[in-house]
Amino acid sequence: MKIPQSIINRLNKRYVTAIDVHGTIPNDFIWIAKDAKAFLDKAIRKGNAVSLDDIDYLLSEKDFWDIEHFEDFCQNIYFTFKPGFTTKLIRRLPDVNKEDLDYFLQILGHYPSAYPDAINHPTDPYLHFIGKKLSSLNNKNMLDEVIRLDKENR
Repeated sequence: MKIPQSIINRLNKRYVTAIDVHGTIPNDFIWIAKDAKAFLDKAIRKGNAVSLDDIDYLLSEKDFWDIEHFEDFCQNIYFTFKPGFTTKLIRRLPDVNKEDLDYFLQILGHYPSAYPDAINHPTDPYLHFIGKKLSSLNNKNMLDEVIRLDKENR
């Protein structure tokens, strides 16, 4: 698939993004030429979520359960949270109505990990390039801990 240079430039500028889970924007990101492994390790130590796209997500224990954004979070963010943040999310569950909770469970079932269809995406050049980044990071085993934590937290 031919990927427009504008997409390549945008997604290489924000090769990996660490999303602060306390609702702080702008999020921290690195260029492709930087040390992605060290950046990912730092994001994990801080308990930040991780994304491979160029969107500034607003994420906090309150925003996480927002029904308008939950699907985007599940599709585009690795949940590399520290146990304390996960506990804060669980504490908010009694405030979530049953209908919304059923929807959240359905979405989590549909997205057992971030970017499930990005690798070799047939029609969307943006997702296709994210798939290329995923493949590159996976080939270098840089996402092993990110994926492990994401799976645990989902």
